[in-house]
Amino acid sequence: MALSSTVFVQHPLIKPETVEYRAYQENIAKKAAERSTLVVLPTGMGKTIIAVLTTALHFEKGGKKVLFLAPTKPLVEQHAETIANLMNIGDIAVFTGSVRPRKRKEMWKEAKVVVATPQTVVNDILSWLDLSEVSMIVFDEAHRAVGDYDYVFIGKRYQEKRKEGLVLGTTASPSYNQEKVHEVIENLGIEAVEVRTPDDPDVVDYVNRIKPRWVKVDLPPEMQRIRELLKGARDEFIKELKATGFLTGRRGTKRELIALGGEIQKKINMGDRSAYRAATLRSMAIKLDQALEFAETQPVGTLLSYLQRIVEDANTGRDKSSKLLVKRSDFMGALQLAREHKDMEHPKMAALKEILEREMSVNEDRRIIIFANYRDTGERIVNAVKDIKGIRAFRFVGQASKNGDKGMGQKEQKRAIEDFRSGKYNVMVATSVAEEGLDIPATDLVIFYEPVASEIRTIQRRGRTGRKREGRVIFLITRKTRDEAYYWTARRKESEMLRNLRAWKAISDEIFFEKAMVKKHRERKDEKTAAKDELIRKMEVAVKKGQLTLEDYISGEKEEKKRIEIVVDHREGRSSVVKELYRLGASIKGEQLGVADYLLSERIAVERKEVGDFLTSVMDGRLFQQAGELSGSYMRPVFIIEGRDLFTTRMLSENAIMGAIASLIGDYRCSVLLTKDAVETAKLLYSMARREQEGGRGVGRRGEKKRMGTHQQQRFIVEGLPGISATMAERLLLHFGTVERIMTAGEKELMEVEGIGKKRAKAIREVLTKKYLKGAENEEQRDKGKEE
Repeated sequence: MALSSTVFVQHPLIKPETVEYRAYQENIAKKAAERSTLVVLPTGMGKTIIAVLTTALHFEKGGKKVLFLAPTKPLVEQHAETIANLMNIGDIAVFTGSVRPRKRKEMWKEAKVVVATPQTVVNDILSWLDLSEVSMIVFDEAHRAVGDYDYVFIGKRYQEKRKEGLVLGTTASPSYNQEKVHEVIENLGIEAVEVRTPDDPDVVDYVNRIKPRWVKVDLPPEMQRIRELLKGARDEFIKELKATGFLTGRRGTKRELIALGGEIQKKINMGDRSAYRAATLRSMAIKLDQALEFAETQPVGTLLSYLQRIVEDANTGRDKSSKLLVKRSDFMGALQLAREHKDMEHPKMAALKEILEREMSVNEDRRIIIFANYRDTGERIVNAVKDIKGIRAFRFVGQASKNGDKGMGQKEQKRAIEDFRSGKYNVMVATSVAEEGLDIPATDLVIFYEPVASEIRTIQRRGRTGRKREGRVIFLITRKTRDEAYYWTARRKESEMLRNLRAWKAISDEIFFEKAMVKKHRERKDEKTAAKDELIRKMEVAVKKGQLTLEDYISGEKEEKKRIEIVVDHREGRSSVVKELYRLGASIKGEQLGVADYLLSERIAVERKEVGDFLTSVMDGRLFQQAGELSGSYMRPVFIIEGRDLFTTRMLSENAIMGAIASLIGDYRCSVLLTKDAVETAKLLYSMARREQEGGRGVGRRGEKKRMGTHQQQRFIVEGLPGISATMAERLLLHFGTVERIMTAGEKELMEVEGIGKKRAKAIREVLTKKYLKGAENEEQRDKGKEE
C-alpha cells in the first residue's frame, strides 16, 4: 500500500479516494494479514476499515474466500454495504436467516466475500458448508466468542478444518477478566493481539476526545426509609444463609447469590433437607436485592410495580418465597410507603430535565442518547422530557415483548434509527439494545441514567459519541448507593482490561518472534539429511504388520480412518450437543427427520429430551406418541433425558416420572438413559455411534429389522396403529385372536377392549379406512406447521 498525494489509501482492491490513510490502520492490517490477530480499538477508530484493508492484503497474497461475521442482521447489512462501497471485489454475498438455504448454497460457490450472521453459518455448516474453502474469517464484536455463542463453534471448527486459515477478531471491549480474554483467544485461534488506546502516539491525532461529567444527587428521606426496610430484610436472609454454611466467607452480592443456586441444587440432589430452606432464603434475598436496586436508582413507581408482582405471585401460590415475603412486616411496610409515594420521581429525573433544557437552549439540532436499564424507566423519561422546548424524544427497545410491554420489530427499529439520523427525533431513550449490534448514528451526548458495572457495556455505551467530532458523556449518580459502586467497578475493570491486553500483546509478539526463528532454523537444515530421515521413517512404518506398501506411503496414499457419522434432525442443529459432537470428531449430517433427533446406525435412533421438555411431554401425552413412532421405526429406540433436576422440579411426582420411564421401557421397548448435561449426552451418542459403525452398521433412515417370529410380527403390525403400545397390542390380539379381525373390527367392537376409548377407536378406524392419496403426508405436515 502507498500514501497518495490526496491522503487516500492506494491499492488495486480499494476503490480510489474512499479510504483515508491512517498509519495505525495500515500497520495493524499488515500484521493481521500475516497471523491471526485480535484487534482492540476504541469505538469510532475504524475497526471495519482495518478489516477491509486486511481483506485486500489477504487477497493480494492469494486468499480465496473471506467470511465476515457480525452478530446481527442490521450489522451484517451495514458491513456488506461498507465493503461494497470501498472494495473492488465483485458481488458480495449476504447470509442471514431471511435468505433461503438453497439460495445461500448457490451464492457461496461464486462469492469471494460472504458477510453473515453466525447463526446462519452454523446452520449451513451442519448441512453443507465446508469451512476448509475459507481462507480468512473476520469476527466482528469478537468479545462474544465465549460460552455457547456461535462464534465459539465456528472458530473451533475452522481451526480443525483449516490449520493455516487466517482469523481477524475486532472489538472495542474484550473483557477485564483474563480468563475471558484467554477464552476468546483460544476459541478463535488468535496468535497476536493489537491494542490501541486514545493516548497511543499513532492514534492520538485521530481521536475525538470524550469529556466525562458526573451529576450527583441525593436519595430523598422517603426513599431512604423504603431502602432501609428492604435492606434489613435482605441482610437477615444473608445472615441465615451464612449460618447454614452456604455463604461462608462471602458478602452475599447478587452475583454470589445467583451462583449459589447450583451449590444448593447439588445438596438437594444428595438428599440434604436443609438445602430446601437455603433455596428459599436465596430466592427471597435475590428478590429483595432487585427491589433495593429499584429503590436506590429508579422512580418509586418502578419499585412499586415490582413489589406488587411479588404480591401477585404470593396470592396465586406460584412462588413459595413470595408467600413468605408478604408475611413480613418490613416488606409490607416498604410496600405501603411505595404506595403512598408512587408518584415520587427519582431526583435523577429533575437533574436530567435540567441537562436537556440547557442542551436545547444552546442547539436544538444536537443528537442525544439516554441509556436506561429498564423499559419502564425509559417510558417515564420520554413522558417527563417530551414537553421540554426543542425535545423530540422516542423510546428504543428490543424486539421481545416483556410483561405486556410490546417490543420493536426489526423494521420498526430500523425506521426509528433513520428518523433519529434525519432529525425527526433528537433524543433516543434506549435500553441495552442500543449498545451494540445496530447502526446507531454518532451523537453529541450520551447520558447514563444509571451507571453499569460491566466495563464492556460502559465502553459500548460511551462509544456512541465522539466518533466524528468531540463527544460528551454524563453519568447520573445517586450518592451512597450502588450507582457509585457500579461506576467505579466499571472504571477498575476497564483499566485491568487494558493492562491485561498489553500483556497479551507483549507475549504474542515474543512467541511470534520465537516461531519465526525456529522456522528460519528449519529452513537452513540440510535438505539431503531431511529427505533421508523422512525416507527411513516411511520404511520403518511400511514394514509393520498390516500396513500398506512402501509405495503407498511414499506417494501419500494411506487411507484415512473413517469418521463416525451421525445424522441430526435440523431442529437439533443449534444445540450444544451437536457442537460437542463436532469437537469429538463426528461427521454431522443435518436432515429433516420425521422420527428421532439422532440416527446413530441403521438400527439405533435417539430422542433427546431436556428435563423440562420430558416432563411436559409426559403431561400432554406427546411422549408416548413419540415413543410409539420411534419403536415402530427402529430396532433399538433410545430416549436420553438430559439434566440434573428430573425429580426436583416439582412439575410431576416421583411416582409419575417413574411410571413414565417404566412405560417407555416396558410398553414401547425403548432404552432410557440419563445424562447430566450436553457434554455427557454428546459423549454417550458418540460412543454408541462408534460402536455401531465400527461393527459394520451404517446410518439409515429406518434400518432393517432383525428377523421376527410370527408372534413378534403380529404385535409389531398392531403397534403401528395410532395410540397402541406393546401392552395394548397384546390385549387386542388376545381379544380378537388375529390381526385380520382387529383390522376389520368396528369402533364399538374395538371399545370392548380395556383401554380403548371412543377417541382411540375412531382414530384406528380412520387410519384403516381413509383412502391413501399421493402427497397427502406433505400437505398434512404443512397444515400442521401453519397451526404451530
